[in-house]
Amino acid sequence: MPLDSRTLGVTKYQCFCAMMAALGSVNFGWNIGVINVPGDVISNCVTGEKHFNGPFPSCIPTDSTVWGIAVGCFALGALIGTIAGNPISDKYGRKF
Repeated sequence: MPLDSRTLGVTKYQCFCAMMAALGSVNFGWNIGVINVPGDVISNCVTGEKHFNGPFPSCIPTDSTVWGIAVGCFALGALIGTIAGNPISDKYGRKF
């Protein structure tokens, strides 16, 4: 008797694949949120005037629009990387 997908139901493997796909989305969202955590410290100069500890300043005075654009660039970079990654991996990736 052949297996019919209409009567088979949801398999454990399908549940596993759906959970792994959902975890990928959670990971992407988490990383975007982690970028926003140090935003106040980096952009608002909590200590007052910016001072230099070595070659880099302790804070970068920016407004929320510039900080939002900087964070959004990470998402755009991920989009460009996923679009460019597929043809590159097809051309140079492991062949079976």
